[in-house]
Amino acid sequence: MSPEPAAADIDGLASLVPLDEPERLLASLRRRAGSQPDRIRDIAPRELAAYAWKQQQWREPLEAAGLGQLHLRHAFATAKWEIWLWIRGNRVWDQLSDHLVGRVIRRAGSA
Repeated sequence: MSPEPAAADIDGLASLVPLDEPERLLASLRRRAGSQPDRIRDIAPRELAAYAWKQQQWREPLEAAGLGQLHLRHAFATAKWEIWLWIRGNRVWDQLSDHLVGRVIRRAGSA
């Protein structure tokens, strides 16, 4: 287990900006949700966290704060319902992306 980040370490997370919508991932999740909704509801947060981790504007501040991909997965897992609503078309990306930024920052403070 990695050490708990100091308060000063998480200040850089304020630079996290909402991500561009992962349209290819969304299309894949929607297609697979048609036949496996329960499975997709469970794995979508992990797949979306993997997408976010690949984005330099997210990975760098997280790493600077001493947080890894596991932190991101845990934060996204707490937003499973919101992610599912986005997949189903009941939540717009801008709304979800802002929500995910907040989740990551709040969970860093309680890590």
